[in-house]
Amino acid sequence: MATKRSLALAEQGYDLMDRKRNILVREMMQLIDRAAGIQDRISAAYAEAYDALQKANIMLGSEYAGGVPVEYGLRLSTRSVMGVELPTLSLQTTSPLGIYYDLESTNGTLDVAYLKFNEVKTLTVELTEVETS
Repeated sequence: MATKRSLALAEQGYDLMDRKRNILVREMMQLIDRAAGIQDRISAAYAEAYDALQKANIMLGSEYAGGVPVEYGLRLSTRSVMGVELPTLSLQTTSPLGIYYDLESTNGTLDVAYLKFNEVKTLTVELTEVETS
């Protein structure tokens, strides 16, 4: 009788672990698909951002980069999937998206570069979250 109960308990434990494994594998496959999509978007965003930066440097020089504030709004938390803790990153911008350089001596090329790199920053946080999970 004790052996039958032990066998039933072992089978139940095996079934639970098998379901947990299936759920974790499904979660991992979703993260892999999501990461692949983000990597495509981030490659394009980096290319556009560096192109915009190159144009801004040609037209204005490189002395305006120091005016953009450093970002301190990256937050790390965790979420649990079947008892496994996965990291979650979020970007809570500490400074609003705005103009941090002289409008009189610049033109729209610097604005475009600034906005493109802001998009790159957001995508990089999203990709990091997915890849560390």
